[in-house]
Amino acid sequence: MSKSAIIFIYTCFTIVLFAQAERSVQGAFGAVTIDGKVWNQIALRPVIPIWKFGVALDLVFYIDADGNIHKDEWDFSDGEAIKNTLIDKIYYIRFGFPNDPLYFKVGSLDYVKLGYGILVNGYSNTIEYPQVRKVGLDFSVKRNLFSVQGFVNDFKENLGLTGIRVQTPVLAGIPIGVSAVMDRNQYLGLKDRDGDGRPNLVDDFPDDANWWLDTDYDGFADSDPLELDIDGDGITDTLDSSIPGWTGETTPLDMHIIKRSEPLNVKEESDPILSIAFDISYPVVTEQNMSIAIYAQIAKMFGEANYPGNPDSTVSLGSGIIPVGVAAKFGPAYFNLEYRIIPKGNFEFGYWNQTYEVERVSIEGSLIKTKESKLGRFGKQKGIYANFGVDLLNLLG
Repeated sequence: MSKSAIIFIYTCFTIVLFAQAERSVQGAFGAVTIDGKVWNQIALRPVIPIWKFGVALDLVFYIDADGNIHKDEWDFSDGEAIKNTLIDKIYYIRFGFPNDPLYFKVGSLDYVKLGYGILVNGYSNTIEYPQVRKVGLDFSVKRNLFSVQGFVNDFKENLGLTGIRVQTPVLAGIPIGVSAVMDRNQYLGLKDRDGDGRPNLVDDFPDDANWWLDTDYDGFADSDPLELDIDGDGITDTLDSSIPGWTGETTPLDMHIIKRSEPLNVKEESDPILSIAFDISYPVVTEQNMSIAIYAQIAKMFGEANYPGNPDSTVSLGSGIIPVGVAAKFGPAYFNLEYRIIPKGNFEFGYWNQTYEVERVSIEGSLIKTKESKLGRFGKQKGIYANFGVDLLNLLG
């Protein structure tokens, strides 16, 4: 390992010790298999305080039985490699804390909740981290007469998934909130390595942005000048001087070329989903380490779902109602109790949750299925929902 890499790793451990003194470091230990070889894993995530800012680092070390460190994560071979290594080590940058008058976090988002969570409850853009790295935004602004909260899942998607909530005490100081969440194109959840707009799973050339369709699977794209027989039926498609060995003699031309349809292009095709929600609450107790609130919520989703087992039929998305709910927090412990109603089905409470990024869209056989399209499996519902949890980091800190 290079001298610069050793110095950098030593610096990282020094930072970890400093962050540990501030009670702001997480860690994990385990074993992983890389290219058929077992490596011991040490993962550290210190948060470095700089004035009102906090910089969270993601430091992962893979060490083999001989004490060698896996070099791919610590590449200092040239300027470009150094830049990428340093950027990859930044997990997020935040300003302030969620309860401050101004707060924002840029980078990885582990937990996002809008209001009381009827639409967004525990959303995370790190479900596939570190294989998929997203740069999102979580922010809030609090003033005497209003507060604003919002998030963006990934700037690289050009605001693919966005949400915002505005709360203001309209009636006798009782907070009223309005939320809106939109995924402007659910297809953006499909991976596209070469950036040509055709997702890997439907791209015959997932690592070449110039080509994407190969009807006869002969290794030559349909639009490649070297492809002389697009459908692979043995008949030359065209007759011109580009054909090797062409002598000018008459050659049969294929007048019935059967091509596969063009694959999905997420840059030209989209499937959006939109939802709005209203909530009203009454704070019963508001203390530094304890709070109790009574609330009600209603939400409507706009889009279409398929009936189970019938992909050709569609039905409009529905709504969800929480006529009464209780939210309580006691130190690191929190509790929610709600009565939930889905009047006509085709709705899911907390639709944008921790696993949304992996459920957002998938390919089943030859069909592209979004999470939205599967909401048809939910019928009319009503019942009590309860949730209890403990913030362990807050408890330890």
